[in-house]
Amino acid sequence: AGEAAGVGVWEIELGRGVRYTSSVHDAIFGYPDGLGEWSVERFLESVLPADRQSVRDTFRLLEEGAEGWTFLCRILRPDGEERWIEVRARRTPRGSARVLGTIMDVTARVAAEDRQRESERRFRTLAEGISPVLWSASPTGDELGGIRWE
Repeated sequence: AGEAAGVGVWEIELGRGVRYTSSVHDAIFGYPDGLGEWSVERFLESVLPADRQSVRDTFRLLEEGAEGWTFLCRILRPDGEERWIEVRARRTPRGSARVLGTIMDVTARVAAEDRQRESERRFRTLAEGISPVLWSASPTGDELGGIRWE
């Protein structure tokens, strides 16, 4: 199901390291033939430097007992392509050192959200620059005139 949905999965035992990554997880990071050895530090090395401290702090929350979290960050793949990922994690069972997580490539979603924000900004700029105009018409549709507020 994860493969069909483009969702990678991973498992880590805090203090011991990563125990499992799925093929989708590995492909998201740019390793379609598998990663081999994977660790939190290797993950952090993939994260863009501007996002790295925030991601490190988020992992620290798990070590300090948080039950789970979700975050977005940017990674740099071996081919030089920058991608946005969404990472989710949850301890299972409660209080254990075992953490299960998912990862999704959300680059297209982030780009669409950026385009939407830019479109809204341009529309707002346009709307704020237009003077309001009121037009009136008779019941037959004849134009009676307009008033412009400046």
